[in-house]
Amino acid sequence: MDQELKDSLDEIRRHLSGLSSGVQQNRVLLERQGDEIQQLRVQVDRRGDEIQQTRDQLHDEIQQTRVLVDKQGEEIRQAWILLERQHDDIRQVAEGVMGNIERLDFFREEVLEQFKQLRGLFTPSYKGLDRRVKGLEAWRQRTERDPVELVRERFGKPKS
Repeated sequence: MDQELKDSLDEIRRHLSGLSSGVQQNRVLLERQGDEIQQLRVQVDRRGDEIQQTRDQLHDEIQQTRVLVDKQGEEIRQAWILLERQHDDIRQVAEGVMGNIERLDFFREEVLEQFKQLRGLFTPSYKGLDRRVKGLEAWRQRTERDPVELVRERFGKPKS
């Protein structure tokens, strides 16, 4: 073989050997990247599981919240029904009170009229009785006191 060919083949071998080591390095890099990709896949799968768990928990919480909201809505409706009933009851009581007030006013007027009638019956009798009692009281004062004192009181002291 000729030297030139030999040199050329050696150069090709060296070149192939350099390529082979580059390919080897690329393989190592690809394996590392494959491992990293696998790790990333594991992490992504874990995150996916965590997201699914969180989603399931949120779904359960939302369902519980809906149940509570529905329950509270029903309680609010029941409270409104009770309030409306109480409003009607209060209206009935107010009407009853107004009726009683009207009856009391009527009764008061009737009693007042009866008192006026009774007063009208007794007033003349009492006027005569009052006049007689005043006369008796005056007679008693006159008889119990000294007559000279009464004259002095009525006409004043005599001039000396």
